[in-house]
Amino acid sequence: MNMKKIALGMLGMAFTAMLVWAETGLKIIEQPQDQEAAEGSRVTFSVKAEGKSGISMDMIWIKPGNFVMGSPTNEIGRWEDERQWPCNVNMGFWLGKYEVTQAQYKAIIGNNPSRGYGVGDDYPVYNVSWSDATNFCAKLTAHEQAAGRLPKGYAYSLPMEVLWEYACRAGTTTAFNNGTDIVSEDQCWEKPCPNLEPVAWYPRNSDGTCHPVGQKEPNAWGLYDMHGNVWEWCLDWYPGFDDKLRLVRGGAWCHFARYCRSAARGSGAPNNRDHGSGFRVSLIPTSSDSFSSLSEEAKKDFKVPLGELTYQWKHDGATIKGATDPSYTIEQVKPKDAGNYYVVVHCNGRSVVSDRVRLTLTDKE
Repeated sequence: MNMKKIALGMLGMAFTAMLVWAETGLKIIEQPQDQEAAEGSRVTFSVKAEGKSGISMDMIWIKPGNFVMGSPTNEIGRWEDERQWPCNVNMGFWLGKYEVTQAQYKAIIGNNPSRGYGVGDDYPVYNVSWSDATNFCAKLTAHEQAAGRLPKGYAYSLPMEVLWEYACRAGTTTAFNNGTDIVSEDQCWEKPCPNLEPVAWYPRNSDGTCHPVGQKEPNAWGLYDMHGNVWEWCLDWYPGFDDKLRLVRGGAWCHFARYCRSAARGSGAPNNRDHGSGFRVSLIPTSSDSFSSLSEEAKKDFKVPLGELTYQWKHDGATIKGATDPSYTIEQVKPKDAGNYYVVVHCNGRSVVSDRVRLTLTDKE
């Protein structure tokens, strides 16, 4: 037996545990205990953990309505793929108040891919692909389902393009959602665009980097940074390029005013990552029945807590369905319940595992 390798392995595990604690403050302070129980009796395993919290995501309720998607033919800066057509958004949905931040991304995924163009908890996450963004949405959905907070029949997702533009415009029909336009061709490119300045970070004011979310003026529905800062992935394929390009909207700190208009459309390969691409999440019904069953009381803005502790108990290595509380109780012990138990505690994208304890069956008294 190579004792040097064993010692190094144990040192590595200890160092990893120290990193988890340093980044999240996550630790187990009371471990579960071995249990002995007779068949038919009641037994409870419990754990006590602590970790940093306070990270949340603001979601804005967007009411159903009608709007005209695209841009008029006389809009300065218009591209040919912005044909106008009337749209009916017949189901309400929620959309992130801000672009997903680096702290929020790390809380769900466990790492921060952003490098070199603005790094900090309140900066938008970038260097994320469409696949990364949809993975975030799937994990956020699972997180909220486990916590029992997700409305029935709803899931977190990237917004469809039509929903993105509907929410961006917030009732406006102009190039920008503050009711203004680009007023000359040279403002499309290198000259400053004064009408865009109040609502967007773009090359003429960004100093070559993205900026913390929420510093510019919001639109009429309370959404920030729908213009500029980082491009935002949408769920859809770019028309005519199915299986090749996904849509992005909103422009970025590194793209001129023409690209930041409400109707402007961009695209990227699903696995492409770059310094100008991020995303925001929507919470949408998975069917019309889901929306029709949503109570009026639920149709309001809310916060998603991301920095809280979550738990998952396991029996002999298998996940115990529904066992997501600090305590796990078996109401009537059966022979199949004997074995090893432990709990995985998650916080801010990190996790720790409790001691493995054993349930031993005893003879009935």
